[in-house]
Amino acid sequence: MEELSEASWNKEWYKYTPIHKLLPHSASWPHNSTNESSYTRTDSILEPFVKHKDLFADPFLDFTISSLSIHKPIEILKNEKIQDNPVKLNTLSTEDIAHFILKPRASDSFFHISQEFIHAWPTITNLYLKTDPIQKAEICLDIDSLEDVVGTLNFLVLQSEKSQVKVNILMRGKGLVRCSLYSVLNGVEAKLDVRTLILSSGKSHQDFHSVILHEKPSAISREIVRILGFDKSVSAFGGKIFVAPHAQKTDAYQSSKSTLYSEEARVYARPFLEIYADDVRCSHGCTSGVLDQLNHFYLRSRGIPDKTARKLLAMAFARSCFEHPEETFLNHPFYKIIDKKLEKCI
Repeated sequence: MEELSEASWNKEWYKYTPIHKLLPHSASWPHNSTNESSYTRTDSILEPFVKHKDLFADPFLDFTISSLSIHKPIEILKNEKIQDNPVKLNTLSTEDIAHFILKPRASDSFFHISQEFIHAWPTITNLYLKTDPIQKAEICLDIDSLEDVVGTLNFLVLQSEKSQVKVNILMRGKGLVRCSLYSVLNGVEAKLDVRTLILSSGKSHQDFHSVILHEKPSAISREIVRILGFDKSVSAFGGKIFVAPHAQKTDAYQSSKSTLYSEEARVYARPFLEIYADDVRCSHGCTSGVLDQLNHFYLRSRGIPDKTARKLLAMAFARSCFEHPEETFLNHPFYKIIDKKLEKCI
């Protein structure tokens, strides 16, 4: 499979992101400093990623693997059941590069995690999740940053047979922040649901990058990305769904929608489908636009002030990212954060 993909970190994948600013000063490029022997003592979670490291071509992922096997210990987070009290990663480690493993304690686990990048120097946070067969896990990941702060968060997910994983990501930082999701559906009938909302304001640069590998047959993946751009912000999304030759009966869907609330805001979206199986159902869609003038006029004609109407439309667009047709979640952990953020942006 390594011969099938030509992904490379120095090509189009990072066209819109100043990647050289994201690497910590204490780090060195693994392409120049490591060799195959550095991958011999990696954790079992990373084995599929090492196996297909050409597909997951990324300097951060390479550095994650090499630093985990040689330098850094792994810290374990216990899952929290209380949605309003997230585990704050920035309070658990002050290192340039920190590693955390999510350990589901039951067949159905919920994690609410907060990462705020606050240091003046670039930092990297690595999260790892490995599921057992038939296990369910839901992760709510809130990523924030101070102004002019640089940070990167990598999330590696390895799924087993008939496991179900839901990943909800909210990016709302004020600096240069990159979030990368690498997922391997390594079990038959595994299910992955990814929902990502990017709220960019000021002069922030928010970058979400994902690679989903369908390694086994009959797996299902859903990826929904919504972007709201304000002021002079820049947002970028690059997502690839890779279907291996033997991953028949795969069902994969990817959707990216962006709304710009400013003429100076910028959004770059690059969805990918790379399919090598012939009995699959895969699709993707990508749209970008401005505020819906028809809906805005309807609200204004009902006596709703302009600012309130714009905020209501933005809230509806943002909240739709985390709505699941099969369940009612009126008190999602992100809803209050989204409303508070939009109050400042509009």
